[in-house]
Amino acid sequence: MQYFIFSDVHSNLEGLVACLRDYVKHGKPSERTKDKIVKVLEEERLGVRRLISAELGGDDTVICLGDVVGYGADPVRCVDITIAVGDYFIGGNHDLAVAHKIFESNLKQMKDQWKWTYEQLNGTDNNLSKGNGHLSKLADISSVILQDFNPDGNGSPRKLRFTHGMPTVPQEFYYFHYDTMEVERFFESEMFFDVIAFVGHSHAPAVVVRNEGVYSPDLNYKVISMSPDKNLERSIGCFNTSKEERVLVGVPSVGQPRDKFTQTGYCIYNSETQDITFRRIPYNNRRAAQKIMERRDDEWCASRLMMGR
Repeated sequence: MQYFIFSDVHSNLEGLVACLRDYVKHGKPSERTKDKIVKVLEEERLGVRRLISAELGGDDTVICLGDVVGYGADPVRCVDITIAVGDYFIGGNHDLAVAHKIFESNLKQMKDQWKWTYEQLNGTDNNLSKGNGHLSKLADISSVILQDFNPDGNGSPRKLRFTHGMPTVPQEFYYFHYDTMEVERFFESEMFFDVIAFVGHSHAPAVVVRNEGVYSPDLNYKVISMSPDKNLERSIGCFNTSKEERVLVGVPSVGQPRDKFTQTGYCIYNSETQDITFRRIPYNNRRAAQKIMERRDDEWCASRLMMGR
């Protein structure tokens, strides 16, 4: 089984369609997934002629790890597309905040963009196409905090766990690169033995594995960055998990990369080879930022797309 995993779309339509196009072109999707993505791209009036003959693979599963909305300029369309192509959805903290109108933050910019996103999905802003039941769709997504696949029945020799934040306490949305105590818990608890856990939220691609004493004497894990060496046209990183007793995977952000690189991205997991492939793709981040400025004059959100932070 192949898993196409993406996260933190953050209402970035340009980033999302770039990832979908790249997966069809290079990821060897199933015919079922390819057809769904091609239909979405046709609706966006994007050329698909070269994708029609793209190489197909076996069965695949499409999983979104949450934060479909927030920050960006196209929440309505990103909710529609994510639901159209996805098989499983995990709720993120932004999805929860917008769907349930919980605008709690110390940052005024954060509260303002949540309120604006809510208005789009609720169809109360006449400047854009109105949402139609999108808040209830987002509420459905935000109600799911984890998805487990056990070894039996899914073609994987290992248990897979998918969450937005750290899998130790998924409802708290901990970051793997800040909340070191939760990462320690992941590597200490028997609950996560032989588990590969895929997380979003941190917006920085990485693989975290048990430390053999060569990284830091103070931690029992090490973080292997899967960011590119530089802003290449395209970058691919691969990691084989077969020799690791447990693995924590930071999935790239589709809509707001924060590793100082501007490329959008996603990852693929092959349960037969136990390989994780990280894809980073250039996209029209300038246009995505421009739309934020045009639609709500939010330099705080727009500038982050241009700087990759």
